[in-house]
Amino acid sequence: MLTARYRYFSGGGSANGATAVKTTLSKLFDKYREDAAGEPDSVGIGGTMKYFEDLDINVEDLDSFVVFEIVQAPTMGEMTRDGFVNGWQERK
Repeated sequence: MLTARYRYFSGGGSANGATAVKTTLSKLFDKYREDAAGEPDSVGIGGTMKYFEDLDINVEDLDSFVVFEIVQAPTMGEMTRDGFVNGWQERK
């Protein structure tokens, strides 16, 4: 089920490709931030719930735990930019 969601990421194996993937992931992360000025590198519960909704993942299903692990969530319902970008980039 999550495999289909990896289509966000492309870029090949070159250094430019890796940079493009990081840029794309960072822009995607920005879409879900609630407090861009106060906490530019953090997504809270509201943004995380919107992200899961966009991915069509029920937070009560086990898939949510997989996503939290991939994005290296420091606590349930929160994401950091580094965890999000690095976690998804490792799985491209």
